[in-house]
Amino acid sequence: MKKMGIYWILFILFGTIAGLIIFLLINNFVNQQYDIIENESEIHGEVLRVFTNHGDSYIELLTGRKIIVPNTSNRDYTPSSFSSIISKGDSIVKYFESDTIYIIRSNERYGFPVR
Repeated sequence: MKKMGIYWILFILFGTIAGLIIFLLINNFVNQQYDIIENESEIHGEVLRVFTNHGDSYIELLTGRKIIVPNTSNRDYTPSSFSSIISKGDSIVKYFESDTIYIIRSNERYGFPVR
């Protein structure tokens, strides 16, 4: 009976370690495919796909470029977060050495600070 308990503990321990390793490998693989937006970045394009993870926006443009916009918000808008406003079909613009990224939808322009 005691041996069964030890086997379960080892099973849970190794399962947790294996799950953690798989999570880290997948997370690292996804992050390597995307460029993180910084002050020096310049972007002009239409959003083909977008998904969020912990507030960060992972965006694929029609050009094939993939970018990450770190969690950012502007309290002038409701909802205030970039990830809540951005969607497929929007255009995004960020000029070189600018601290602002813009979402352009129809005739509306939403600005968000880039950290």
